[in-house]
Amino acid sequence: MRFDVLMDEVRQSWRALLRKPAYLVLACLTLALGVAACAGVFALVRASLLAPIAVPQIERVVVLGPFDGQQSAGGMAPIQFAHLNGLAGVEELGIAAPARSTVSIQNGERALAATSWQMSDGFLRALGMPMALGRGFNAEESRPDGAAAAIISHGYWQQYFGGQPDALGRLVRIDGRSVPITGVLPADFPFRDVDLLLPLAFDPNKLNWAGSYQVLARLQPGVAHAAAAAAVTARMRPLDAEYKMERFGKHAVYAAQPLEQALRARTGAQDVLLLFAASAAVLLLIVLVNLSNLALLRILSRSHDAAVRSALGAPPLRLLLPAIADQLPVALLGSALGLGLAAFALRTAASVIPPQWFISAVARPELDAASVALALLLAVAVVAMALLIGAWRARLIDLRETLAGGGRAGIGRKSSRLGGALVILQAGLATLLLLLAALCARTLWNSSQVEYGFDGEQVLVFHIKPDRRTYPDQRAVMTMADSLVLRLQAMPGAVRAAYGTNIPASGTDHNDTAPYITASGAVLDAITSYLISPGYLEVLGIDMEQGRLFDATHGANADSIIVSAELRQAAPASAALGGKLSLPYKAVNPAWADFPLQIRGVSKGVRAYGPNRDMPPIVWIPFQANTAILYELWRDADNLYFLIKVKGDPLSYAGAVEQAVHDIAPTLSVARLQPVSEYQSANLAQQRLNLALILVFAAAALLLSSVGLYSVMAVNVANRRHELGIRAALGAQPMRLLREVLVSGARQLACGLVLGLAAAFAASRLIQRFLFGVNTADPAAILLILLVLLAAGLLACLGPALRAARVSPMQALRNE
Repeated sequence: MRFDVLMDEVRQSWRALLRKPAYLVLACLTLALGVAACAGVFALVRASLLAPIAVPQIERVVVLGPFDGQQSAGGMAPIQFAHLNGLAGVEELGIAAPARSTVSIQNGERALAATSWQMSDGFLRALGMPMALGRGFNAEESRPDGAAAAIISHGYWQQYFGGQPDALGRLVRIDGRSVPITGVLPADFPFRDVDLLLPLAFDPNKLNWAGSYQVLARLQPGVAHAAAAAAVTARMRPLDAEYKMERFGKHAVYAAQPLEQALRARTGAQDVLLLFAASAAVLLLIVLVNLSNLALLRILSRSHDAAVRSALGAPPLRLLLPAIADQLPVALLGSALGLGLAAFALRTAASVIPPQWFISAVARPELDAASVALALLLAVAVVAMALLIGAWRARLIDLRETLAGGGRAGIGRKSSRLGGALVILQAGLATLLLLLAALCARTLWNSSQVEYGFDGEQVLVFHIKPDRRTYPDQRAVMTMADSLVLRLQAMPGAVRAAYGTNIPASGTDHNDTAPYITASGAVLDAITSYLISPGYLEVLGIDMEQGRLFDATHGANADSIIVSAELRQAAPASAALGGKLSLPYKAVNPAWADFPLQIRGVSKGVRAYGPNRDMPPIVWIPFQANTAILYELWRDADNLYFLIKVKGDPLSYAGAVEQAVHDIAPTLSVARLQPVSEYQSANLAQQRLNLALILVFAAAALLLSSVGLYSVMAVNVANRRHELGIRAALGAQPMRLLREVLVSGARQLACGLVLGLAAAFAASRLIQRFLFGVNTADPAAILLILLVLLAAGLLACLGPALRAARVSPMQALRNE
């Protein structure tokens, strides 16, 4: 075929598209929805799960710790870390604190809160990342009670120092101590949730089993992860046996988890993004079916022209050329519009996408060259496949009959059955997404109705971090905290105030678990524990089932605890009222004695870890003289939380609270001043995001399925126009013809509903992990999508049904 002839065909096809642009607009919008969904999800997956991590030779860097049965490594105690020195196959070894900590940085008269993380110089060397500016910790800074030093994050450097190089060497007042800035972390540092790093070192004469520190190792070239794990296990086993740590759940087997695997898992985005990717794939498949139907309609509209050309000897490729020319602008315009929609969606969702989905601060979802290439590839592939399916279905058109009938085209029963099958497939896929959206909505509703076991509506909370220089021990901390409580309670409108090391259902309580020894010597391991002041339970409205609350004075609460009903149920013989549980201080440090505590009361249960998890066994421990050791073990990882029960809007007290803290503890900063109810609301943020995105996919699927059903029904009605006209001429009532088309569409929708429900049940194991209080066979959700599909199907079939009812018998007879 000559090039000029080819171009002439293309120009004619494009002129026809522009004269009647309905097909072009509908096809482009259909394709754009599929491209936008896939490009947006791809950008999210690429930024979260596929983004390169800037740690050099990251395959050699591993996290060492107890094996938890899922190929991941837990934390290690300082005494265990000390026994890893000189481990075979390890090039660099480092340790970091179990959790981030809040510090106060003096800025004029007020102190600002910043997030710090203590780590050893070996941890930075194991990462092997060059600093953006300055250096890491030196030997003098890396010894116990050594010289002060701070390494600030790239974001903190930009925000507070304008990215100026003269930030190096400047002094910042951290927790009342002047500390020089020695370095600036790179922008792609893989631990994004820190503002500054502080040195961590242990006194070799004071090593113990307290804490669950993160240990990082860079292996020597060629050393396998399994060999490193075996070496750690062999080194730790005698130590664990010597201290009999198996009683407290310490493992005899240790793991060497690849750092990349640990960082990817820490994002918590894998399952959610897998769900989004599957939804986008389902939507793209619906787009493919729709475009194939539209392509068939376009081919049918040219059937008379094709019949004339065929009669004149045109080859099959020449007959198909106009349809191919039609798809070129659809692919280009659809992909461009899809990219625009994806960019808009990513910008709109930027504020609600959890930051922890991305390993470094520079990893954000964006439409880069790879996303554009994917969009173009998908557009071309989908359009080409749709054209092939449409052309394959159109092969059954009898061009001689079309020519003889003056342009009346028929596609045959086989193609009609295939069109019906495609409608069923579309309806099934839409049913799957609609059911998922309905189940996510039910999950969000169920979670929002869960009783937490406490009342946070009229409670204002904030936290501070008492520094060791100003408040060296628990007594100093309690003196300051008690004074602040009195000041807070004196505020007009304040009902009561209290403090503790954490608050339930806030994400702050995952560090504070402790083992307890019963009177019989049995161990209750990893019990959630709260160190609290008098009035804490009353402020949160936590009721008692048995016994009595803590007294107003610290001394009256000596050597007593309150346990939750769940702990009493788990250990009825040991955790009953009047029984005793002991904190195993001796296991942490042989020089210490165990701390026995008598159970004075049993509280009702509390959902300490959010609405979708069971109420854990809890021990409420009052601040008292004998808890000094416990507080010392926890204070580096914990903040001190203050709760104030108030009248009216809790946030209206913010200014008075900040002033009270400034007057009582001027060197400390107030962090996360907000109602407790906002912590509870934050527990539902992921479910709200899931629902919003699945609703978008489901709405698009429903719209496209409706368009697909309309196009197939329109093709069928057009194909049967001659038959319908003859039936009308023989006396068939218009209402009967209309009802026949509607019933045909409803039958296909019903089959699609069954197919979609079957697919949902088959994928129930994957879906169930996102649900709470509902399962895939929920009758209310199924009824809802049945009504939605029925309404959408009736609207889609109404146009073709009306055309069928209005077929003119005279026109049918004239064609005959």
